[in-house]
Amino acid sequence: MTVAANDTVERVVINGVGSYAFSFRIFTESDLVVRAIAPDTGFPTLLVLSSNYTVSGVNNEAGGGVTLTNQTAVDFDGYILDIRSDVQTIQPARFKYLSQYNPITLEQALDRAARQNQDQRRLINASIRAPDYENTDMVLPRAALRAGMGLMFDEEGSLALGAPTSTSLTASVLVSLLSGSPAQFALLMQLINPRTDGEIGASVTPTNYLYPAGTMLRYGADPTGVTDSTAAIQACINAAAATGHSRIRVGQCGATLKVNGNLTWPVDQVGIDFEGAELDCRGLTSGYTFNATASEADSTTRVSMVKAHPLENFSAFGPSTQSLPRATTGFLKVTDGGSGLGVAGVTVRNGGSLNFHTHYLNSAGAFFTAFENWDFAVVQDGAADGYSDYFIDIPVAAVSGERNSFTNCRFGIAASSTGSKILRQANGNADTHFNNCSFNAIGTAGRLFTISAGTVRWNGVHLEGSGDTDYWVYVSGDSTMFDYDGIEMVVNDAKTAYSPFYCHSDVVGGGIQAGSLRFVCASDFSVPLIAGEGPVVARGALMAYVGGSVPYYLANSQNILADPGFTADSFGVDGWVAGGTAAPTLVDTPLPAGAANVIRFTLASSQTNTLTLTKACKPGQVLSGQLYLRADSLTGSGGNFNIGVAYLDVIGNALETYNVTYPSGITTNQAYTLLPINPGAGGYVRAPKGTAQMHIQMTMTGTTVTGSPLVYVGLPVLNLV
Repeated sequence: MTVAANDTVERVVINGVGSYAFSFRIFTESDLVVRAIAPDTGFPTLLVLSSNYTVSGVNNEAGGGVTLTNQTAVDFDGYILDIRSDVQTIQPARFKYLSQYNPITLEQALDRAARQNQDQRRLINASIRAPDYENTDMVLPRAALRAGMGLMFDEEGSLALGAPTSTSLTASVLVSLLSGSPAQFALLMQLINPRTDGEIGASVTPTNYLYPAGTMLRYGADPTGVTDSTAAIQACINAAAATGHSRIRVGQCGATLKVNGNLTWPVDQVGIDFEGAELDCRGLTSGYTFNATASEADSTTRVSMVKAHPLENFSAFGPSTQSLPRATTGFLKVTDGGSGLGVAGVTVRNGGSLNFHTHYLNSAGAFFTAFENWDFAVVQDGAADGYSDYFIDIPVAAVSGERNSFTNCRFGIAASSTGSKILRQANGNADTHFNNCSFNAIGTAGRLFTISAGTVRWNGVHLEGSGDTDYWVYVSGDSTMFDYDGIEMVVNDAKTAYSPFYCHSDVVGGGIQAGSLRFVCASDFSVPLIAGEGPVVARGALMAYVGGSVPYYLANSQNILADPGFTADSFGVDGWVAGGTAAPTLVDTPLPAGAANVIRFTLASSQTNTLTLTKACKPGQVLSGQLYLRADSLTGSGGNFNIGVAYLDVIGNALETYNVTYPSGITTNQAYTLLPINPGAGGYVRAPKGTAQMHIQMTMTGTTVTGSPLVYVGLPVLNLV
């Protein structure tokens, strides 16, 4: 007989137990392949002869049937039953030792061979092949060459290898993979977003090829915040760093990422954009969430390091416990280690960090670190003190951050976080700037800034604080400088013990540079704005007041090195006129503390004695300072000492005057007594419009003074500012 050229495949929907016919001849029961195919995904399940089905109609030219077992029919109800001819490629007939010719055996052998050819042709038709009229080479390279590569075609249409891209896939292949099984879809994504050279170099294997290289979700980050994403984020950083000068992101806006561990961030290689994510770091038990380093130390590569690689667009929530080691846990630690941070710098922007013990530690770090539009905050929930020792810590180190900049940043300490502080700076290389920042320290009654080395500058800063248990800004150490200008200060509680600013006497080459300040006080303020014995330079407009009492601008013992001004070092007799019996004399003994010279003049018996000084003065300036008074060889009863200040026009007319009277009762020898020259209850008296000179007159009166007493006036501080 002849073998029909009919299809050797039958398909029918499974709808219960029974026989499902096929219309082609088989030679044994095992000449069939039977599968149940899922209608939604197309995923096939291979059925097993005898276990899942039986076969009838062997050697029937019209075909036969497949009968499913009861359980199989139930399990695969609604599936597509696929029945295919799969004749084994063997020749079971034997002709060599037949005693006579048998045409039936011969014909059956030929029929079997024809069916084998039909099965092979069906398989060939289902494969990718070139037309038989083309002379095209379709031989694959050896395994070592094709490993990890994709099948492509060159410009002549011959088979080639290469990194697959979406343009390498035809529309029909894409549709087939997209509509296939999950495994097929994963394969498609791997073809579209293959493993990169950077991932190979960093020994990083993606776990989700749906996301392209440079996204954290590609490496298993959990955007719901349920599982820890530390390892996934680090894998993304490492792969990007191996690529060189890359920028990574989450791969989903507004994600929540749990980060319980420590991340190493090579700032000279990788920028990190968290796309508005919240980082849940409450599980941090040691170390810093971000550890900024640099890898390019060779000077030949430093030109490329200048490229900015910021850390940006997220908020991070720190540990909700105060039992952690405060010196070793925090948000960001900058560690150079002698490599490339000197050029690369560190930039953190557009976000915030909450409830970390230390928000920023520059232990041995970058030449430049900048925080921009950042919110530093601590919210305490019942323990004895706040979470943060210091928001910013720049300790003594061999190499440390020479420039730290905070622009448009907010530092917030909640009402109950009484132990939290803002800055500790102890490195002489450090130059830390706060520009347009707000310090909201309503929860802190103690010291906010401890500056023992380097320079700290405020420009356009708003500070609001409470309490009176310490100075808010404490400056000490040789060559340490604190500089402020254009700031507003709001005091919510009375300050009668501690000034907002303090400059220690051990400051020699630096001090406090005092610029303009607007002062708002809601209660009693009876201390100087700046206390201490260290140097202060006052410049520009000093203060404007809103509400409350008016504080003295400076402590009595400070030296304002303003210009134009005159201090003990430049103090002489020029300009002084004595109203007594003798001209004043400049002497260098006896000296009070802090004065290089003193003016001595002699009192006459029963006479009012004056000592006057006239200096050039401009409108808007203020006389501020102090002097020492001493009297020797003084006998008699009842004496007073007065200081009068007058601002004069060009012809000597007084435009504005005020007097300061010190306690009476100078009846005997008077040791050096410090007498501040401060205004009365109306506040500082500024020189009015038209002022050309300042006139100061010191007067001692005595009713029955006898002998020739000597009066000494020493001026460690006397300035026009």
